[in-house]
Amino acid sequence: MAFVTDIDRITRALNWIGALALAGGLVVVMWALWGTRGVDDFRTAVLIAAAGFGLPSIVALGLAWLLDPLTEGAGPAPPAARVEPVATAPARPAGLVRRAVPYAIAAVLVAAAALTRWWLTPMLGVNAPFMTFFLAVGVAAWIGGFGPAAFATLLCMLVAWNGFLGSGGPLPDLLGALVALGVFAATALALGGITATAHATSVAARRMLMETSARQASLLAVEATLRSERERLKGLLELIDDAVLLTDGAGLVEHMNPAAERLTRWRLADARGRAVAEVVPLRNATTRAPHRVLPVAAEPGAPQHARLVVVDRDGVEHAVDDHVKAIGPAGAAPSSHVVVLRLREPV
Repeated sequence: MAFVTDIDRITRALNWIGALALAGGLVVVMWALWGTRGVDDFRTAVLIAAAGFGLPSIVALGLAWLLDPLTEGAGPAPPAARVEPVATAPARPAGLVRRAVPYAIAAVLVAAAALTRWWLTPMLGVNAPFMTFFLAVGVAAWIGGFGPAAFATLLCMLVAWNGFLGSGGPLPDLLGALVALGVFAATALALGGITATAHATSVAARRMLMETSARQASLLAVEATLRSERERLKGLLELIDDAVLLTDGAGLVEHMNPAAERLTRWRLADARGRAVAEVVPLRNATTRAPHRVLPVAAEPGAPQHARLVVVDRDGVEHAVDDHVKAIGPAGAAPSSHVVVLRLREPV
């Protein structure tokens, strides 16, 4: 499923980002153990590792853990049928361009967010440096998925570091800047992951709705065709002079033409759902022994002929030739029968 594939990509990307951030935090801690002097410097390095790297790692790995159940239960994809390669024009450049477009849009969104933030600088100063960047990350995630959202997050961090965090104010020192970047990265990753997942869910829902509508339209077309064929068959049966009865697999009458109604003196409304042996009681013309209407051990499709009489609803006997045909797949139980009774003498 495409939806499961999208969520799986987002989960793998979050796992990679979380692992890299965790590795970065461990590197800072190891450096602090050997490269810092004094407790204060070591404490500062640990705070930088915890807030700057640990918080994004926890958010990324936690979000990946929450999204992982959505990819379960899909099972392995069925093997695709092997198709012989056909000589066509190489499509790789077009594919690369198509993949690069969401990242280019993400860069444009970050540039617009940066310009907007610079325009607000006279009013905000260095406060809320990431205020306009969250919208850029969310829109990039909705348009292109988690990859462009992560790319936009990285660009936002670079722009904010060079344009706002290093310009003095309440966050002039390295510790405050890295902590602010870590908090923004964690929030932006959560925003990008959730938005990309919501977009993938929305796309999957629209696709399923379209497929359901197409299948429903196909079923309606098949139903209309079957209804038309049924009406056509009914019209043909009414034109036949022989008595024709249609039964289901259990031997219950489903339809009978007007000739069968005249012969048996049964109306279709009264005969429908009754056993065909009750509507068409046959007897051997010589022995007067009851004769089974439907074949029991006959092969499906095998006709049956006999010199018989049928007793109508009023008790009058009519000499008939019967012809029974079972309808159904070869070797399987018949799904219906066609019983044809031809008069040997007029009614």
